[in-house]
Amino acid sequence: MTQSGRKAEKRDRIMAALRARITAGELLPGSRMPSRAVLVREFASTPTTVQAAINRLIAERLVVTQPRVGTFVSADATSLRTYGVVFAGFPLNQPPDNTFLSMLASTCAAQQALGARLTLYFGVTGHADEPDYQRLRDDLRAHRLAGVIFTDFTTQWLTQALWALFPAPGVAFTSFESAFPVLHTDDAVFFTRAVEYLHGRDCRRLAVISSRADATIAGFVPLLASYNMELPPHARLCHLTVASQADFFDPVRKYAYLLARDPALRPDAMILWDDSYLDYALDGLTMAGLRPGDDIEIVAHCNFPLARPTAWPIQRLGYPVPHFLTRAIELLDRQRDGDDCPPASFIDPLFEEEYLRQVERTSLTRATQRRQSPPRVPAPPAGAR
Repeated sequence: MTQSGRKAEKRDRIMAALRARITAGELLPGSRMPSRAVLVREFASTPTTVQAAINRLIAERLVVTQPRVGTFVSADATSLRTYGVVFAGFPLNQPPDNTFLSMLASTCAAQQALGARLTLYFGVTGHADEPDYQRLRDDLRAHRLAGVIFTDFTTQWLTQALWALFPAPGVAFTSFESAFPVLHTDDAVFFTRAVEYLHGRDCRRLAVISSRADATIAGFVPLLASYNMELPPHARLCHLTVASQADFFDPVRKYAYLLARDPALRPDAMILWDDSYLDYALDGLTMAGLRPGDDIEIVAHCNFPLARPTAWPIQRLGYPVPHFLTRAIELLDRQRDGDDCPPASFIDPLFEEEYLRQVERTSLTRATQRRQSPPRVPAPPAGAR
């Protein structure tokens, strides 16, 4: 190895050691960095190499230098609180709807506008020529991220090679096995809460339209028996796949229509386990002459806060999309702090009225905090005594 190569290797080793102390909290934001002389002795290096390492940390905004005062850990070390969010597609460029990924992307963009330190990566499918894959790689290499959130199960597998080179805390939104802690919804809790509600409305014959596999829905039949409810095979339309919008939604409309037209098959309750099905299922039911809310009770999945108005009364049960972002960041911080992090965490489903009460409590808490905050005293004009 050449002399310049050895110096670069020593510089990188010093830089990595100091960065690790900062990210682990050994050197706190705002605290003074060890002097150059101390670092020269500790790493058996030269002042030039130590300064080169410090300069790299300054470029990463982990360290700041104040002339004639000293060098300090940045009080605003952005890489300690900047989180990456990786999407396989481009949900912000799609027509607005109630799907989880489009709402998550919109939530992230809104939080960015409010000052949240989120870096979004779109179209990441593991190919090295993708612009945002390259940007993610460069940000990981430069240690600009406190952790990365994978929004579906594909992206976290497609970037494994990247993680082997630049490890960082990660969270994946998936129900599948993952190299990272996962954050997901619990199907059993959702279905049980929906069934409890429908049972309370004296419903006995259930139909389900779902993107889940038929075997998953069939697994809940014993639960239904304990509530004296039934879900026959003909009343399950499951595992729908998307070929096109028409191919996807037309079967929902036709299925709801045919099911409702036949008195022998007609259910008195329906669970719509995907936001996208709602309008089409209601269309099919009303075409068959049923009045949702009167002739049939409906529990529809919802990604809050977007609950589109409908012409018929329905009960919404779902998940506040901002909760996924908040919980994911909590899991990333636990990993960075060295705390125990469960391999799987779940977001609890809420009925619409529960969600609205939660929003109201949060709004009241924030309003109270603002009222209790001391008023800001304006600074005196320049030159005033």
